[in-house]
Amino acid sequence: MKLHQLINDKGQVYSKWVLPAAYSRNKKDRIIEVPEVCCQALEQYLDWYEKQELPAEFKHNLGTYRGFSEYAPALLNDRLNEFAMSERTVKGGINKQPTNLRTKVITLLKKGGIEWATAKTFEDSLVIHLAKNVEHGGS
Repeated sequence: MKLHQLINDKGQVYSKWVLPAAYSRNKKDRIIEVPEVCCQALEQYLDWYEKQELPAEFKHNLGTYRGFSEYAPALLNDRLNEFAMSERTVKGGINKQPTNLRTKVITLLKKGGIEWATAKTFEDSLVIHLAKNVEHGGS
C-alpha cells in the first residue's frame, strides 16, 4: 500500500473506507469507519515520517499528500525503504507479502506464545472489529 492511499490530498488520514463488493461476504460495497484512535496514531506516524531522510523518489515539491509522491510506501523498513516483497503460494494462487515484516511478526507471535497465529489472523480480526457497527445487510 502506498502512503497516498491512506491520506487525502491535504495529507489528512481517511476516517472512512469502502470495502469493495469483491471482498465483502454479501458481495456489496461496505463503508468502514476507522476509530478516531487509529486516525490519531496514523497522524503521529505521518509526523514522524515527514521528519525522516527519505529517498528522493518518495518526495515531491507539490503541497499535496504532505509533499510525498505516489511512490512513497505506507510502511517503511529499518532503512526507510519499502519492505521487500516475496511470493508465496496460497490456495487461490500467488500472494505477495513483505518478507522482513512477515519474519518480524512471526518472531513476535512466537515470543508471545501464540506461534499458531499468523499476520492474517490479526488482519481478519481487525476487519471484523471495524465492521462490528457497520450496516452491511445480509447474513
